[in-house]
Amino acid sequence: MYSKHPQPTASVRVQRRGFGRHGRSAPRALPSPYNIEILQLVHHLASFLQRTDLTANRVDPNADVMFAAMLNELRPHSLESFETFGISHISGHSFSALSRHSETLTELHLHSIHNGAMLELGNLRECTKLRSLVLAESTPMRDLEVESKECFRETVAWLRNCKSLKALTINNFISGTALATPVLSENKIELTRLSISAYTMSQNKDFHQTLPLQPTLQYLSLKGEGSDDFVEVKILVDSLIKLPNLKELSLREISNDFSDQDIIKLAKNLPKLEELWISGTAISDAIWPHIGALPWLRRLELSADTRFTANGIIDFVTNLEEGNKGFSLNVMMQEMTSDITEEEQLVIRDLLRERLDGRFDFQLIRGTSPCSILQGAKDAN
Repeated sequence: MYSKHPQPTASVRVQRRGFGRHGRSAPRALPSPYNIEILQLVHHLASFLQRTDLTANRVDPNADVMFAAMLNELRPHSLESFETFGISHISGHSFSALSRHSETLTELHLHSIHNGAMLELGNLRECTKLRSLVLAESTPMRDLEVESKECFRETVAWLRNCKSLKALTINNFISGTALATPVLSENKIELTRLSISAYTMSQNKDFHQTLPLQPTLQYLSLKGEGSDDFVEVKILVDSLIKLPNLKELSLREISNDFSDQDIIKLAKNLPKLEELWISGTAISDAIWPHIGALPWLRRLELSADTRFTANGIIDFVTNLEEGNKGFSLNVMMQEMTSDITEEEQLVIRDLLRERLDGRFDFQLIRGTSPCSILQGAKDAN
């Protein structure tokens, strides 16, 4: 039956011994889970399932109470994964209900949580068995550290008690770095993945200097406003080179003022890199010998003001080895006075494809808008 009003949905995934290749079924959507029949079914199933995962999406202002009611129907300590997607009104009631699963909940992904829900994050304080946590505000509006110091302290205390945490994402939080810094300094927490967005390099020296306290990091994504202050750039670069286990490094926009030497320094000290997304100013062929020395690099995204020559790129591609199989090179912002002709692009593209089954994409900057010169997809055919 269809309704003109948005319907709440929940996806339930179950895992039982010997069930399928990975021991779980595909997600199945359950329409209107708040009616009594569905609640009873969920309660009955949860009594014998080894794993119960819920994915929730609800825009109704009453969603918080409704989802809390559903969560309370589950057998205590049976929920292992909970995720919201899109804009929802999940908040304090649902957070408190999740605490009934504190012994089993290991994955909590809260996407696009609304402004008021930030003040209720302390209700999750008993959920300390988490291994993967995503906190993403729908719009960065509230500075929790400034506007509600008590809520901020409660949230920090909760995060620091998540000793098993391996993956942490904080997006669109004005106070995101302030929340993450105490986690990075917690001795018993060993992160492998960290993603922070919507922050500024300026005035975040403490956060950057704390990064080396997590040498177990393999994936790091920082996105925010960069700085033309040489000292602030140096602090970030000097911290990054102390993360020798990094396999994926994404520095979108935060690295807009990086130089050749900054990129070279990263390449020399991060030998395990497989993917690198970086910006910069006046980046030249000087980086190629050092980037080419990374034995496992398979993807390089240069959203930078670049001044490469065709010969420089050809020499780079020629020296790549078997460990770089499938290499993808994307030069997205080549300075217009350093154009590479279509014929030269074709030579590079063919060379990369023939040697490593790789691909090359290239864009010139014309004014303030990138102008695609030759799409790699066309030549791939």
